[in-house]
Amino acid sequence: ERVPLQKEVSYIRNYIDFQLIRMEQEPDITFDCQIDNPSCKVPPLLFQPMVENCFKHSQLVSQPKGFIHITLQQDEKQLLFTAENSIPPTQNQNEERTGIGLANVRQRLQLLFGHKAYLNVTPTDNTYRIELCITYS
Repeated sequence: ERVPLQKEVSYIRNYIDFQLIRMEQEPDITFDCQIDNPSCKVPPLLFQPMVENCFKHSQLVSQPKGFIHITLQQDEKQLLFTAENSIPPTQNQNEERTGIGLANVRQRLQLLFGHKAYLNVTPTDNTYRIELCITYS
């Protein structure tokens, strides 16, 4: 089943607003959307695990100098979602992460879109970036 992209955008905005309630300071959170067709159909909650990971791993509640930057661009050729968040300097870089949420996203993309979709993850010492792209044919 698919839902309008605008519904997913609303979900992301509502989730960010909900998280802002927990924060005393004004954090560095951006969500930029450039959507040509808001009624474009996408799988429900496609972006949810990645948005939640941004908040979980940036630890903005305890790390007010952290950031979360999310973009969503959609045109007639593709849909591109990127999410980048800071990683606190105190976070143990050697701690083991299961990555089950992203593994599930990859599997779901493969099942729904095959070679027309990809998910790239780029970690550095102090940032974590995810790029999800779906190409239309």
